[in-house]
Parts: sequence; C-alpha cells; structure tokens
Amino acid sequence: MIAKSIKIFAVLSTFFFTNSSIAQVVENNIKSKVSDDDKVIELKPFMVRNTQGMGYTPGNTGGALKNSQPMMEIPAQILVVSNDLLRDISPINTATSDTLQYVGVGSFYKGETAFLRGQRVSGPYLDDSPDVGFQSDSANIDSYEVIKGPVQMFYPGAALSGTILKISKKPLSYAQHSIQGSISEHGNYRAVFDSTAPIGKLGSGNLAYRFVAAHTGGGSFFQNLKEDHNVMYASFKWEWEKASVFIAADQQAIDTIGGGASMLTPDFKLYTGWGRSQAGTPKNAMLTLANRRVRGSLNYRLSENWNALVTAAWIKQTTEGVASYASSVNWANNTAAYSAYYSLPGNGGNSVILQSDLRGKYSIFDFKQESALGFFHYDQTSYGNSYSKSLGAISINSDAINAIIIPAVGPNPNVPNRSKSYNDNFYYVHQTEVIPGRLTVIGGASFNQIENVSIANTSTAQTRRVATNSSGHAPLHRFGAVLNITKDVMFYALESSTYQTSGRVDFKNSITPNVDGLGRELGIKTAFWNGRLSSTITLYSMDLSNQPVINNVIPNEAGIMGWSERTQVTTSKGWDGFISFQPVRGWELIGTFYNGKIRDPKGNALNRTYENAYSLFTRYNFNTNPNARAGLSIGGGITRIGAKYQSTGGITLPAGYTPYAIDSSGTSLLKLQTGTQVTAFISYNFSKKLNLRINCSNILDEAFPIGAQGVALVDPSEPRTFSFSVQYKL
Repeated sequence: MIAKSIKIFAVLSTFFFTNSSIAQVVENNIKSKVSDDDKVIELKPFMVRNTQGMGYTPGNTGGALKNSQPMMEIPAQILVVSNDLLRDISPINTATSDTLQYVGVGSFYKGETAFLRGQRVSGPYLDDSPDVGFQSDSANIDSYEVIKGPVQMFYPGAALSGTILKISKKPLSYAQHSIQGSISEHGNYRAVFDSTAPIGKLGSGNLAYRFVAAHTGGGSFFQNLKEDHNVMYASFKWEWEKASVFIAADQQAIDTIGGGASMLTPDFKLYTGWGRSQAGTPKNAMLTLANRRVRGSLNYRLSENWNALVTAAWIKQTTEGVASYASSVNWANNTAAYSAYYSLPGNGGNSVILQSDLRGKYSIFDFKQESALGFFHYDQTSYGNSYSKSLGAISINSDAINAIIIPAVGPNPNVPNRSKSYNDNFYYVHQTEVIPGRLTVIGGASFNQIENVSIANTSTAQTRRVATNSSGHAPLHRFGAVLNITKDVMFYALESSTYQTSGRVDFKNSITPNVDGLGRELGIKTAFWNGRLSSTITLYSMDLSNQPVINNVIPNEAGIMGWSERTQVTTSKGWDGFISFQPVRGWELIGTFYNGKIRDPKGNALNRTYENAYSLFTRYNFNTNPNARAGLSIGGGITRIGAKYQSTGGITLPAGYTPYAIDSSGTSLLKLQTGTQVTAFISYNFSKKLNLRINCSNILDEAFPIGAQGVALVDPSEPRTFSFSVQYKL
C-alpha cells in the first residue's frame, strides 16, 4: 500500500506542477477581464473557515465545498451549520446523529451516520477527505456542511442523495483559549480545552497553532451503558504571501457499546416494558475504538486568479472488545435470542487519501469563465479479526438481560479476513457566463474507478480462503445552469450522475452491473438583506438503476446464497429546503423541511427510508451590544421524522399482527413509531470570559426509536434530561 501510494503521490505532484504550468499559460494567453469585485477571494490561502461567533449559519452568503466557492454560484442545496448552533443544541452529546437532527438530517444509529432525502448516505468527509467509521468525537469540529444531491464527482463515494462535510477547527491569527465543563443530571460529564494563538514568524511566513483536548465520562440514564471519550487534537498553520500549509493530527479513544440494543414491539414502537432505563444491553459489553488521523494540505496561489490545493491524509481505526445484543425477537413466546460479537486485536483498517485540485477564473471575449480540475486517490486496507457466539434465548425482561453472562474472549475460530479498496477519480468542471450578470452554465465530467478485493472469513476447517473481486468504473457527468434574477435571487437546474459497485453476483456467479444513479433538480436560492433572509427550495428526482433484487431461497450455481436474481430501478421524488432568518438583531432561526417518496418499480416503499421530516431551531439574544460584558440568550428547537420504514427481519409477530407492507424483494416492512424531539436552553454571560448555560433535551419526555439497524438494534430516546455547562475564556 505504501509503495503504491508513493507512486500515486509522485503522479499527483507531477499533476500539481503541470496544472501550475497550464494556469500560467492560460493567464498569459487569455486577456483577463476580472475586476476587483470578481477576484477569487475564496481561493486565497489565508482564508480560514471558522464559524465561531458568526451566528447559526451564513445562509447563502457564505462559501462551501472545496475552496469555499460562493454559495449563490453553486447549483445545489447546501446548508452550513455553524459552531454556535452546535453548541446551543447540546454541550455534551457529540455524535453527528445527535446534533444534525435539528437541521433535518436523519440517523441510522447513534454515531457518524446520516440520512438525506429519506435515504442513508455514506460516512461523512473531514476537510474534504473520507473520515473514520461509525463513531467519532466532534471536539475538533468547527462546523458541518450538509450537501443534498449528487456530488460524487467532487467527493468520490458520496451517495446520490448527498453527503456531509465536517470542517475541523483551524489555527487562528489571534489568541483564543477556553475551557468548558458540562454535566447532565444522570452523571454524564464532558470537559473540553481549546487553545489557539499565533506562534510567530517562520521564515517568510507566520506560524499559528490550535490544540484541543476533550474527555467524556461518568454515568448514563440507561443500564449497562456508558460513553467514555479521550481526545487529543493538534494542528499548525503556516501562512506565506502565496501559500498556506496546514498540518493536523488527532487521536481518539472511545469506549461504547457499539449501537443501541433496544427492541421494537409487535406494533413497531420502542419496547419499554422492561423499564425505561433498560436499553437491552447486557453487563460487561463494551467496545474500544481507537481513531488516529494525520492530515496535511498545501494551498498555493499561482496567480491573482488561480489557486492549487494538494492534500494528503492517513487514517487508522481499530475496534476491540465485545458487543452483545439480540439477533432476533419472538413476541409469540416473549423471548429474544442473544449473541456476543467479539472484536480481537487488529480488527480495523487504515486508509491513505491523496488529492489535488486546481481552480481559477478568467475571461474570454468579456465572458467570465471558471475552470476546476482535480485528482483523488483512496487506498484502504481493512482487517477482520472477529467472531460471534450464541448466548441462547432469554425471556424479555430486565432481570434476564442483567443475568446474561458474556463468555470471556477466546481464540478466533475463524480465519481473519482482509480486504483492499481503491478509488481513483479525475474530474474537470467548467463554468461559462452566457449572459453577463444573469445566466451561467456549468458542465463537467469525471472518470471514476473502484476496485474491491477481499478474502472471505472462512472456517479453519477449510484449507483455502475464498478471494472475491468487486470492481467497476464509470464516466460521470454534471450539467447545470444558474439564472440570477437579482443579486439576491437565483434559480438553478442540475443533472448529475453517480455509481457504485453492486457487490453481488448473479445465478452464473458473474458480477452484476454497477448501480448507476442519476439526479435532477430545480431550485431557487435567496439571500435578502445581506443574507439575513436566506433560503433554498428544491424539487428533485433521483433514479438508481441496476439495483440487485436478492434471492435468499436457493443458492446459485456456485452454491452462494444472497445472489441477485434480477435488477430493478428505484426512484426518489420530492421537495426539500431550508430557511434561515434574522428578523431583528439578536433573533435568529433556521428551519428545514423534506417531503419525498422512495419507491421500487411496483410502488412499494423501501427498507431503511423515510418520507418526511422537519426541524426548527431558534435563539434570541437580549443584549445585542457587541461590547457588552454580560447578556442573556434563550432558545430551543424541534425536530420530527415521519414514515420511516424498517425490515421485519428477525422479528416473529404474534397472532393478529401483520407487517405494514411487502416490497418487490419479498421483504416485509414495518413503519417505525414517530417521535418529536424538543430541546431548549438558557445561556448567560456573566462577563466576556464566563458563560453559564442550562440545556433541557426531550422536553416532551417521549420514548421512541431514534435510529434502528434492526428490530433488536434500536437506539432509544433518552428521557427529559437537564444538563449544565460552564465555559471560561482564559
């Protein structure tokens, strides 16, 4: 992996310097007509995407995507979620799923998961690079960018419905040091230290640092549950007249149960018959996740209007310990079959990501042009060293859960598996002004190649391991137009494609075709009163073709179960959007909405999808004087996701109960119980340095499933909970 990555980096470096030459040639041979107002401010290497103290969101006046492209120039729906909003939502809960639910993002389970436009998307990106797996602490995160719609051309692996970008905290050009402590009424606590300042001159440039340390621990409302986090993050930024260098490293140790283990009742509600505090997890079940990340980037200004960006990242995640939950639930006799899942040393993987991007502005015959091209290489090695053990069936009650004895870890009866994944992507996008100041068209293409090679986990009784290769490649396109009605209102249209390898074989044991995605959308964006009233409303249609329909009844010619007997097209249509508004100084709100349907060719709903969602969060600051030493602010929010479908796999229903529907694959579906999350906070600044806040989550005290991986893998909502937080700026 290292040798290949070095070769790729050599190619990437050549690509970078070749791009530099191309940019200079373009600059020298095309007469530039870019005025001072049109300079590529967002590409300057000195720009830092820091959102602390800026309010809940810049709306459509800020920048997003690579190199912070102006929002009103992008034919896509993007919502920037600031650090201020993250802190007001919760000072303790740090999972992506906990915070982003208040901006309309659904969750599969508590952790680094997300649903956009009613369907699950791949794991989030961190500073434009793929991030670690299912759990991560957000102590080093400044903000999020929620992107809806296909962007796989720029972010390989992104889903058709969109992706989530996490923006890390960067060193600042001024000193800022703070310590924050938080504790909930159930004994869960969190402490965060955040320090940044300039160090001084280094050569011809200026050097600054940022250091963040965090610890989470203590008790939990739920029995046998706890979350312990230990986080260290350090980054350095060196700025020169034409360049900016960023280097960051962090390490996280997270103790967690690895997902909720509550159950669904026969009428598909959260089961609380064993007591609200029972979450279905036996004693002594705990996983330890170790996340390690090293990242670096070079942003170089080739000329006044051209910038090049080269980034590299190394990520390693390991999981060790044991998780335990029910593999099936039988409500006909009120029993659940439990298993233990052991992760042994070496279970995990590591990744290397290399990228290069070039972007610039120029004019041809007084028509503004913008070009962007880039390269992406992803090299991941995964190691599986795990096994499971049946613990038998128990009666569904709290005493029986707590009486489960998890056997000590033993030697792995399986042969550890290994897999390699490669993803290479080249893209070029061009933007042309057709009617000056009014109409701009965008066209782009990319070539993406994915290769997945794995050695299956097989019994030691067999003499050989089974190797499989699931690879694919595809050209992708992106066409769009932006029509500026005024400087504050624009319409856009976009068509963009995606793909992914199917990972399935047919009856003849041949690899099935790629799953191709095509998204089309029409939208309107506003940014009135310098962005105080910003909104985006989108009508969209998305199709996924060559979706495999799985046969688990009989094996194929090679004796493999779960082969694809045919393919189908699934469609997703609907509308969604957001609005951010500051009616008066000190009062701001942000709301999101979604309504859509995801259907198979027969019009059936699909597993792990939902059809509607809305959220609203607001804050009012009683003292709007920026020089005031003290001030009170209050706020809160509400979020609700409805018509969420889940497979009934693993559940035996008693007589008289029937599933909600059956899809075209023969899968029985249930409709999950819907709940409404309401939260509120009050915050008071005693001085410019000292702040005290009180948060209350789940004010309605509703018990419902927040996320569900299965009928017995459910994340329950916590009851109404108060938490207290103190922040002191040093």
